[in-house]
Amino acid sequence: MNTDMTNQGLGFRSAFICVNRRRTFLAVSLLGVMVLPAQEQPARKSHIDDLVAGARAKVAKAPERAESYVELANALLRRAREKSDPAFDREAEDALNKALHLQAGNFEAR
Repeated sequence: MNTDMTNQGLGFRSAFICVNRRRTFLAVSLLGVMVLPAQEQPARKSHIDDLVAGARAKVAKAPERAESYVELANALLRRAREKSDPAFDREAEDALNKALHLQAGNFEAR
């Protein structure tokens, strides 16, 4: 979309150009360059989000099983890598500690 627009009050010309698929617009005028973001698209749910949700459901259904907590920790670690968010690492550590509390000899939780 290339259109020239004249600002009536100031008498300068501006061009608005669609830059990418997210519809970010670049406004170019005599005053400079300005990036105008289009409406934010909601983040799509990833496969890892489904894994975390499934693991959380297993923990809720059987909180006495150490294996459920180990599965949750693995899913949370994958999410931490995907999102680069250390909060998920801490949550995964908590899940592993819970698994070890339930079953001290659990090899997978160590």
